[in-house]
Amino acid sequence: MAYDIIAIKETLDLVAVFERDGMVARRVGGNLFVCCPFHNEDSPSCKVTAKRFKCFGCSEGGDIIDYWMRSRGLQQRDAISELGELAGFAPLPKGVSAPKPPERRKEDETIAPPLSAEQLTAWAKACEKLAKDEGQLARIAQWRGYSAELVRWAAQRGTLGLYPWSGKLREAFLVERPAGDDGLEPVSAHIRLAPGSRGNPTSKNSWRYDPNGAGSWPLILGDHRKADYLFMMEGEWDALALVEVMGWHPEVPPNIAIFGVRGAGTFLRLLSHYRFKSGVPVIAFCDADNAGSKWREPGGLLDTLKRAGHPVTAFEPSTPGADFNDALRNGLKRADLLRVLHPCLPSRLRTANGGPTFYQWLRRNVTRDPSIARTADIALRCKDRPNSRASRRRNVWVRHWEFIGAPPTAINDLIVAWAAYEKEAL
Repeated sequence: MAYDIIAIKETLDLVAVFERDGMVARRVGGNLFVCCPFHNEDSPSCKVTAKRFKCFGCSEGGDIIDYWMRSRGLQQRDAISELGELAGFAPLPKGVSAPKPPERRKEDETIAPPLSAEQLTAWAKACEKLAKDEGQLARIAQWRGYSAELVRWAAQRGTLGLYPWSGKLREAFLVERPAGDDGLEPVSAHIRLAPGSRGNPTSKNSWRYDPNGAGSWPLILGDHRKADYLFMMEGEWDALALVEVMGWHPEVPPNIAIFGVRGAGTFLRLLSHYRFKSGVPVIAFCDADNAGSKWREPGGLLDTLKRAGHPVTAFEPSTPGADFNDALRNGLKRADLLRVLHPCLPSRLRTANGGPTFYQWLRRNVTRDPSIARTADIALRCKDRPNSRASRRRNVWVRHWEFIGAPPTAINDLIVAWAAYEKEAL
């Protein structure tokens, strides 16, 4: 019996299949890792996405069909048949051939390899150490002007850790690069050497990569391929500062992507290796220094994005030499930032609070949380919901819920969902 292989791969989520088989997915940066099902290990080294998996310990990898074949000891035809049944498909009629999947692009052999299983384990320990050290969390929070909750969030998601370097623990960020259809893959740690510390006798911050040679890829928070808004920040600390100001933790909204650009090398890689939605608006926060001015030059980052068809709006602090993190430390609030951002957003994406309407937001988040899911179920089925202008106020929705006879539990769900909407949606 023949099945549509492409439809099977599009329908079944490989992460869900791994979890169905008893494996627990753990987030490291922008990726999910599990303990490899094909060899014994204590720390996860097998990266898994919705479509593919790759173990950096034993080199096993492939798509959902490869996994099903190897984990069950099946031939390809039998694996496809079982997956077709799992996906709920009927076999193709006799004489009808299944479409062939497109060939995957070969990886660039000149690019440094991803982190090994041992290196992934070392990075996971660095993040775990920071997440559990209340003193270090408080120190970094006070130093950068963040809340301790933000620092812990960054550590728990595998973005920020305390990494051993030259006999001392240092703050470090995970470096990830594009990996085609697999999203991002970890390739290095970006380590901060404080002024006058071991390995850095100068009076300025210095940064190192471990392993070296992976390149200065940007820090990315959110999924840049699906985002409706792109934020360009100069550096990793500024990217976290934006998350803090906007309250975008414990989860960056699905329509947002934040880039923490690591120098000129990152700028060039960003333009040549990352794909965005056509015409997606870009909001840049430049540093008020020479590096920030280069973003605005002809042929620079902002000019190139404009020529690619992206509406670009750029801001910089009024104090010379300051950056976005300095604005946070000087008392920048979410409401202040929203007032600044509102005029620069396209009218097709703009609402009273600068982003999607409540109805649009519910459609995007229908599977996230039980309260949101129940609210979305009522809202999406209700043909006489509040109009777009009135729907920007919570009390309008509450009154409408009461008018259609929604039970008190549904109104409570609505209030919970609205609170999440106000926190996340621009």
